[in-house]
Amino acid sequence: MRPTSTVEPPGGTVRDNTIGRKSCSTIDSLNRGYTRSRDLLDKIKKEVNSEVTALSWASLLESRSNDYAAILTPSHDAWSTYHQEVRADLDTLRYLGISQIRPLLMSAFGKFSDKELARLIKNEVN
Repeated sequence: MRPTSTVEPPGGTVRDNTIGRKSCSTIDSLNRGYTRSRDLLDKIKKEVNSEVTALSWASLLESRSNDYAAILTPSHDAWSTYHQEVRADLDTLRYLGISQIRPLLMSAFGKFSDKELARLIKNEVN
């Protein structure tokens, strides 16, 4: 049985046993290119073969998981400096279940200026 994660969007709780796998796959894709979900564990096992690489991978997951949580959660602190419209656009993406944009947003998060990221999010909704 796969472990489940709990995601708490505004207005309720959703149980989703794929969120961890999807976020790991997205993070891995950003660093090494596209990886199929079914191949992800084997790829990680091959790469993480020492304590140093395990700590490096854990550190990467920790830092990027916060970015991923921000993309999924319009009320996340990462958006506190952005205009309310950006939060509304993120909520629209979440409500419509549009997940294809997440790798692009993850790539832009932390690399684009606030203005550029807000424009990217706006363009994805329109």
